[in-house]
Amino acid sequence: MKNIKNKKLLIAGGIGAAVLLIIVIICIVAAAKKKAKEGENVTEVADYTPPTANETVTREASLITGIEGSPAGVAVMADGSLLISDSRSKVMWTVAGGEAEVLAGKIGPDDAYGQPVGGYHDAPLSEAKFEKPWGVARFLDGWAVADSKNRVIRYFDGELVRTAAYEGAERTLVNPAGLASDEEGNLYIADAGADAIYKMDQNGILSLVADGFKAPCGVCVSGNVLYVADTGNHRICKVENGLVSIVAGGKEGFRDGAAMEACFQNPQGVAVGEDGNIYVADTGNSSVRVIKGGDVKTLITCGSESTWPVAPIALTPFGDGLAVVDSFSGVVFSIPYFTN
Repeated sequence: MKNIKNKKLLIAGGIGAAVLLIIVIICIVAAAKKKAKEGENVTEVADYTPPTANETVTREASLITGIEGSPAGVAVMADGSLLISDSRSKVMWTVAGGEAEVLAGKIGPDDAYGQPVGGYHDAPLSEAKFEKPWGVARFLDGWAVADSKNRVIRYFDGELVRTAAYEGAERTLVNPAGLASDEEGNLYIADAGADAIYKMDQNGILSLVADGFKAPCGVCVSGNVLYVADTGNHRICKVENGLVSIVAGGKEGFRDGAAMEACFQNPQGVAVGEDGNIYVADTGNSSVRVIKGGDVKTLITCGSESTWPVAPIALTPFGDGLAVVDSFSGVVFSIPYFTN
């Protein structure tokens, strides 16, 4: 890592074989698009009124590439290519010109359940092992990756994958998911297992930003505002000047309209576009939504004419719109910004 000592980030060496606790956090939900059956308990579920194809803002989504796995995180690199984390194949991909190549990690043999075997090994890019890479964000001179099953933040530059050693928090990370960074070089971590958002500065100091969420899986930064996909509470929140407030949602369901009346189902990704609008990967509703001017609209939803998105999990500004990863379909697609 270039000049890592000067930046005072503590980097732990390779960790020997250790028994890791299995943290069972259900963040990825199956796309559920039918009304509750008669007789089921729906007392806390709002009306399920998804928009028709004519009511969505746009369906002009374009396939960027397919991934042989389950893409979970996405970021744009300096050369305009995409960096994709793959929680199934347990590697990091780069995508350019519609072609995907493994950048970091090593796809292992399948286990008894047909899943590629992962691990925990700090090493040169092609030899390193991840267990469940999720969120990805620029950090220092390289990239930070939330290796959620290993409960750590990994870091890699052009040569090595290492473990970022952090200190200062009252508790260690439980299930780090989404990541974001600000202009000052701080890294924000949505810890779905701890129901909290943490900040790690360039010196490796970890501090609590806000808690009281329920399995938050997505986070993004816009100016001095931190936006959170509060997945288990079916809402989008913001943290500004230390205060947490609801931006939209709060009830499970699928409904467009006024932000406080709109409904989401386990949204896992959030991003602010270059147009200033807030975009949401509404995972459980198989949709991408937009929040603008106090209203929520659906940009695209899985329907009879399309096989994706099924489980959009993360999104980021890309070109004149967004790059979105669908963990179930194994695709990366682009969609234009909201234009109405």
